[in-house]
Amino acid sequence: MSTERWEKLYREHTKRKLPEGVVPLYDFERPDPLQWFVAGLVPEGHLTMLIADGGTGKSFLALHLALCIASGQPFLGRGVDRGRVLYIDHELDEDEQRRRVWRVAAGMGLGAHDEALRHRLFYTRPHHPLGTDDHHIKVLEYVDRLDIDFVVLDSLTMGAAGDIKDQSDFVPIAQQIRQWPTTLAIDHVSHSTARSSASKARAFGSVFKRNAARSSLTLAKADTGGYVIQQEKSNFDAGDARLYYATTFEEDAVTFEHIDEADERAADLLSDLSSEGVTLTAVKKLYETFEGAVLPENVVEWRDERDGCTSVAVGTVRNHLTALRQSDDVVSAEGEGVLPAKAKYESDASF
Repeated sequence: MSTERWEKLYREHTKRKLPEGVVPLYDFERPDPLQWFVAGLVPEGHLTMLIADGGTGKSFLALHLALCIASGQPFLGRGVDRGRVLYIDHELDEDEQRRRVWRVAAGMGLGAHDEALRHRLFYTRPHHPLGTDDHHIKVLEYVDRLDIDFVVLDSLTMGAAGDIKDQSDFVPIAQQIRQWPTTLAIDHVSHSTARSSASKARAFGSVFKRNAARSSLTLAKADTGGYVIQQEKSNFDAGDARLYYATTFEEDAVTFEHIDEADERAADLLSDLSSEGVTLTAVKKLYETFEGAVLPENVVEWRDERDGCTSVAVGTVRNHLTALRQSDDVVSAEGEGVLPAKAKYESDASF
């Protein structure tokens, strides 16, 4: 289009007054990329759901995340944006949260008097149920006065007024949360959707809970001591992130350790992986043992020895390895052997 034509269009646009609340989706510069409070997991400015069954430690995990954001420390190996955090508690009380903060902070090498947390981590136990005007007004007041960047809501179901299974009761709550800063809402899992795997689990109640969230994370615990965070929904990327970790509960400290899916503590969680994912786990674990190339036959044997893994033929494993090469998860070695991609990077870095 000629310069003259562009100038004419611009003059026409500037003369035309748009209605209030309407913006043009043309003639604008490239927007800044989406920001994440936790890389790839918690999008900035949106609602993220963290759902799990009772006793899986979701509140401890959310508190660890809150401390990571307040102090600027990575969350299970992923970078975070530092900010001021408000923890809204509908389940416990101030004394119990202080005890938990003390232990989780100690596990991170912090203390309650640490300057890294000062004026950055706050707590409230509302007197009114979530979804009421009184609750919403108070939250907005705290957000404004304390300059809050991140909210943890514990929990959505326990705090809500009305019937959380009813769309008409939940939608007003979702509309209020949209006016808050970036929010992580803890919730309980629907047992009817969690029987097959954590990746298929959904929040209890209205399907609009999941629809309102822009990222949805499920949490599963293994008898072998490991945990997995599975991103079962994301509006901004593939939405298939998985994070494995282990937690140690001691009297004076609670620690969170990021682990690999090949770690023995994550063994019981393998059944929740795709067959190709199990093959990748086998390659990583076998590489640690062999310190060299892994063959398809080695993978078949490794899978056969584990109750949580379905046996496969050598030909199927070869197909898996081909797909994993294409996705850059493994690299070719001598013969039919492969190495985890990370092993190649480590080797290259040593020169």
